[in-house]
Amino acid sequence: MDALLADSVPGPADRSVDGGGVAPKVGDIWYRYDDRTYAGAYLDQYDNDHYYTTTEVQVTRFKVLRVTPKGVRLIGAGYGKQNARLVLHDSYKRFACSTQAEALESYIRRKMKQAAIYEARAKKASECLRMAKAGRVKMCNDPERLYI
Repeated sequence: MDALLADSVPGPADRSVDGGGVAPKVGDIWYRYDDRTYAGAYLDQYDNDHYYTTTEVQVTRFKVLRVTPKGVRLIGAGYGKQNARLVLHDSYKRFACSTQAEALESYIRRKMKQAAIYEARAKKASECLRMAKAGRVKMCNDPERLYI
């Protein structure tokens, strides 16, 4: 994963977008991959409720509103001109990317990081559960010192 991250991050002296050598222009389209979860319900022929969720990966397009010396201002779905999103050129993490391939790579890195975080949380919860069942519990205060 480190090789993926090191190859795709331009240095501060690199003013091109995503290390690609092309300067951004007003009106260019930028991309961001996200996942959305939708919930639904239906009744079957016996009037039983059934609930379900679906998750979809989608790509959102943003238009470059303004080019600044440090980055670009993007507008898109849900972002009006007053809420334009600034994306810095030399930032390690970017909200959106200039190509779909770079946006997909960014999405994959974000999901790998998210999976690692949740795996660490699950491991910690399992460890705490094991400790509690084994009776390895620490008292955190002395009843003699309580102010009642």
